[in-house]
Amino acid sequence: MIIAGIRRPAGALPTPPSPSVQGNQGGFQGVMNSLRGGTKAIPTDPFQAMQQLSTRLTRGESLSPGELIQYQVRAGEFGVRVELVSKVAESLSASLRKLQQQG
Repeated sequence: MIIAGIRRPAGALPTPPSPSVQGNQGGFQGVMNSLRGGTKAIPTDPFQAMQQLSTRLTRGESLSPGELIQYQVRAGEFGVRVELVSKVAESLSASLRKLQQQG
């Protein structure tokens, strides 16, 4: 199938892919290293972590990349908990409907 205006490239790529960067402490490796220590204590409870994040942002505090990743993890955990409670409530509601229809 040929799409008008789109052609396959002729020949090889003009430049080979660049090798991975070694020793870039300012990038992802640096952020991951900062998670090991040196960041403010973030609560392990996702709800408390989201409250703390909201308070810190409202005060205009800046956050390090490591702290942002930690908050992102806590937000993901919070989302999973909300989804789990939602599914349990939905299942309970469906079970009650079935019981009402039978009785």
